Amino acid sequence: MSDRTTPRRLRRLLRSLFWASSAGVAWTWAFYPALVFAGARLSRRAAPSAPVGLTSVSVVLVVHNEEAVIRKAVEDLLALEYDPDKIEFIVVADGCTDRTVELALEFDDPRIRVYPSARAGLTAGVAYGVSAARNDVIVRTDADTRHNPDYLRCLMRHYADPKIGCVGGRFSFANVGETGITRNEGMYWKFEMLLRKAESDLGILSTTSGAVMSFRRSLFEEFAPTYSEDVVIPKIVVKKGYRVAQEPAAVAYELMPQSIGGEFRARKRMVSRGLTGVLSMEGGLSPLSHPGHWFSIVSHKLLRWSTPFLMIGSFVGALGAGGRPVYRIAAAAHAALYLSALAGYWMERRERHFRPFSAAFSFCLANLGFMVGVVEALRGRRVSAYRSEE
Repeated sequence: MSDRTTPRRLRRLLRSLFWASSAGVAWTWAFYPALVFAGARLSRRAAPSAPVGLTSVSVVLVVHNEEAVIRKAVEDLLALEYDPDKIEFIVVADGCTDRTVELALEFDDPRIRVYPSARAGLTAGVAYGVSAARNDVIVRTDADTRHNPDYLRCLMRHYADPKIGCVGGRFSFANVGETGITRNEGMYWKFEMLLRKAESDLGILSTTSGAVMSFRRSLFEEFAPTYSEDVVIPKIVVKKGYRVAQEPAAVAYELMPQSIGGEFRARKRMVSRGLTGVLSMEGGLSPLSHPGHWFSIVSHKLLRWSTPFLMIGSFVGALGAGGRPVYRIAAAAHAALYLSALAGYWMERRERHFRPFSAAFSFCLANLGFMVGVVEALRGRRVSAYRSEE
């Protein structure tokens, strides 16, 4: 191999790397959503009708040392507008060492049942709650989640359709305007909720968020506690021949992480647990048996979690691909993004915000969390805890 042919071959390799990586980023963040949104508009799936009789519901709340919020959490659940004879509340106290159990037991309501258990993590706690449940549909929630009063009625109307096995609600955030991170995360989650609704309309949705998830109790199967329940449970539902739906009118509220470290840990934990779930026997879907769902998982989840690696590939490819204008422009765009992210970080640390810099920083911070989460999952690190500080 001559010295003259080596650089030429290397340039061809780097150009291929650039185009393949750039195409992956463009597909997952732009072209796939555009395709799904267009398909959903054409499908025009009819809105679910109200059930003739109310479905019985078991609300499962798994908590660990939540004495600061447990009273408000239970009060919020008791305020839900639903037939009191059709609902029960199961509180699984997962290894609590504070006054969480004591405070939960103070409520004089026979519909509330509290189950102290050894520390096992969120997924194991959900399984415990499902085993204790008596009603037809399980509704998951978290201690820091608050709900619109009609939340349950909006979710449950989908279960009038016997083909529906899992329904997700819509996340909203009470502290969107407080920092640059929360503003940009609020935009991200609006995009995510719209994408899930479009996938739901197309019949290819196979994911939801744990704190706003519901499913038929009869479809539940236990699985490893290190897998994310919001990834695995919908896949189990799909494999059993049922559909997953998204209901935008079922609104729940949370406080998103306001700190840089909190957002990074949340992203890392989400990807680590989610990827191990997708790659598991329970959470995997065959492209032959479920081509539409598999297509959405690759486009919506796997490629999105791979974005940091694709961004690196695109940048490195642009830097080494040669002097053509397209590569120079691409390299300059990458450099501008990362410099803007550094400026956003500097301003965020000083509680100052400039939207373009803040957006660049939030994007890079999320992708750093994705990268570390993917690496931890592939290295075999398993996470069963669910609090951000853990």
